[in-house]
Amino acid sequence: MLSRVAALALGALIPFGCEEPDKPGPEGPDVTPPTPAGDYFKLMINLSREVPDDYEVIFNADADGTTLIVETNLAGWAVSSDAAWCKVDKTEETMSAKATVVITVGDYDTRDENGLFRNLAARKAQVTVSAPGQKSKSIRVVQQGRVYFNYTDEYQWDLSLFSYVLEISAGGQRDAHIVTNCYKWTPSTDASWLTVERIDQVTLRLSSQPLADGDGLRKATITISDSNDDFQHTSFVVIERTGGLSGHDYDYDDTYPWDE
Repeated sequence: MLSRVAALALGALIPFGCEEPDKPGPEGPDVTPPTPAGDYFKLMINLSREVPDDYEVIFNADADGTTLIVETNLAGWAVSSDAAWCKVDKTEETMSAKATVVITVGDYDTRDENGLFRNLAARKAQVTVSAPGQKSKSIRVVQQGRVYFNYTDEYQWDLSLFSYVLEISAGGQRDAHIVTNCYKWTPSTDASWLTVERIDQVTLRLSSQPLADGDGLRKATITISDSNDDFQHTSFVVIERTGGLSGHDYDYDDTYPWDE
């Protein structure tokens, strides 16, 4: 067995905690500093997430704008627009790796010779933000004209002027033809027995459930909304206008256009 003195002497030769001895520090002024982080380039939405592929910004007819954040340690990054009506500008912060891209659009509200709004389709532009040696980021900019919705049949009813009543059979399905310059619109209903679905840019599909025991006259409200929250319009749907029923049975005046 080791003597107490021998054990203390041996312990003095073993580094405490098995730590490695300190490495020698830099010697002289010519030592190379640590390599900085690699090149990076990010385009951010409100500092919360990076701009995804196929990203788009939708504006209404009024002049408006939005700001995106660029995070990069690269000089020489650039932003461009392929349409004169879509203006872009960049502002760099001298003491930070963050900068801003500002996108602005003017009024898109052209009137005709009578002072009435023209039914302008949405216009589109592409904004590109790029940095040397990095994959560029593209943003689609969409600006809508003054949005309108019409329901088209033989009478070409204008949903902004009339309350239109559609008819559907219990357990049946039908399509309604929507005429609009809205870039993206969304239908909804307040009735659990009726399902509404946008099939394409001009087609609204309605599907009703069969009548259950105890069901009487069923009425629903359909709301067609601009997905950009600029405009919404409401039309009415009734079910089974048969057996001599009229608008009065559904609390409507017969002056409402009926879908015969």
